[in-house]
Amino acid sequence: MTNARDATRVAHGILQELRAQGSAEPTEVTASSVDVDAVKAASKVPVRVFVTWAHSETGWTQEQTSDWERSVIGFTTTLRTFGIDADMDLYHGNDPEIDWTRFGQAGVLSADFVVIVNSKAWGERWSGTNDPTVGTGAVVETDALKGILQTDQSDFQRRVLLVKLPGPGRAKIPADLNRVLRFNVDPDDSDSFDGLLRTLTGQPEFQIPELGEVPVLPPKLVEGINIGKRGKNSREFSEYEALRKEVEKVAREDETNPNVDLKKRLATLMGLLDALQR
Repeated sequence: MTNARDATRVAHGILQELRAQGSAEPTEVTASSVDVDAVKAASKVPVRVFVTWAHSETGWTQEQTSDWERSVIGFTTTLRTFGIDADMDLYHGNDPEIDWTRFGQAGVLSADFVVIVNSKAWGERWSGTNDPTVGTGAVVETDALKGILQTDQSDFQRRVLLVKLPGPGRAKIPADLNRVLRFNVDPDDSDSFDGLLRTLTGQPEFQIPELGEVPVLPPKLVEGINIGKRGKNSREFSEYEALRKEVEKVAREDETNPNVDLKKRLATLMGLLDALQR
């Protein structure tokens, strides 16, 4: 049976077909450029998301706890309005059939994606620095996540996402969770869900364009060559070589038949040769 993970991969494949058009610039994926019916067909099986979060922080008032609860359930409910099969513990608070010792672990292991709602308290559960008498549910969920990481790092990387909500959600992210994708989301702003929804449904904002051909670049003529400590161009090098040969010729003549004229000529040539070397 096709599951949500397969549907997401199909959606990715549909979108990648657009690359056949080719482009020199990143191509923005718009509603008009996507086969909407095909994407909908690939999404018949909803993407299942399990939301893991910590209910409260040490020292919070009941009002602060309630505000945070409304924020998290508002976020999760908005995902459902966008067609994402998001689940969390608050939806089952009055269900007598729920086994709370297994609920969180089962949710983490069975979901297509696990969304961590960041907070200082959740980070403490993840790192094990929380009060050991509170937060057992979140601790079980973090342990299940670590089990996935130890078993298959690539599966953990693909399935685990982190969301930062306003207020407590802006807390520092545990260092060993910097590897996962994170999203800033405001439950009161539907537009802020765009990046998360694209990731959950396999609909990238930009496509990687097709590779073009490597241009043939003609070589540039090298004009210079090092002579001594300074570079000389081809014409200067030719003049230098001609003078050097003339100096050698006059020097040989002066050795066999010394005279004043030859010495003067040799001195003049040596001066010119020295000038070319500077």
